[in-house]
Amino acid sequence: MKFKTFYFLMQLIFIIGKMLGLVAWSWWIVFLPIWLLIAIIVLFGTFGSVSVDSKEK
Repeated sequence: MKFKTFYFLMQLIFIIGKMLGLVAWSWWIVFLPIWLLIAIIVLFGTFGSVSVDSKEK
């Protein structure tokens, strides 16, 4: 299973579970997989741009 597919399915299961009342989590926990993915992308983007910038000098 690909990484994006795993995150998409987990997010879909969390949303459906919340909407059907199967879980009593707050919405920020339901959307946690998306927030984690965004945080990982920002982290890699930041470190990638810093390492590219330091190599140019």
